[in-house]
Amino acid sequence: MTHLHPLFNPTTERPTTPSSVLITTPQTTALNDTMKSLSFTKKLALPVLGLVENMSGYACPCCGDISDCFGRGGGEDMATRNHVDFLGRVPIDTVLVGLLDSVSKGEIQGAAISDEVERGNGEISFPLLDRYNETTSSKVWQDITEKVVAGVEQRRTDIASKLSGLSI
Repeated sequence: MTHLHPLFNPTTERPTTPSSVLITTPQTTALNDTMKSLSFTKKLALPVLGLVENMSGYACPCCGDISDCFGRGGGEDMATRNHVDFLGRVPIDTVLVGLLDSVSKGEIQGAAISDEVERGNGEISFPLLDRYNETTSSKVWQDITEKVVAGVEQRRTDIASKLSGLSI
């Protein structure tokens, strides 16, 4: 990263630079390791779009409620202390684990193309995507992804604004 970072100087045609998202778990040991990563990003002047707390609880496969059996809030506290956006908590989701196991065994396909599609009057179905969208994880990651994309777009706008101000 030290050698690649200078290659990503923004231009008016490409007003962006590399950035990072930090992932931690709520336990102290993981938070200490993540602090090292944060220190690394600061040394490189690599912007951090935010921090995600992974394994933050357990999603019940029956009702979807999340129990905080592994601790909670360590990542959010770290983000607050270090002025980094907190992007969200990702629980352990056994429904997602089962889904991924089914895919690896070939029990679920990514896309199913019906005979009607081949004739031009049907739709392509995506059983894997449909099942994933029913998991607790999909809702959590959708929110996190929207925050990351908004952060990238904001950085792009800010950089473009600075570059256009320099060229005047």
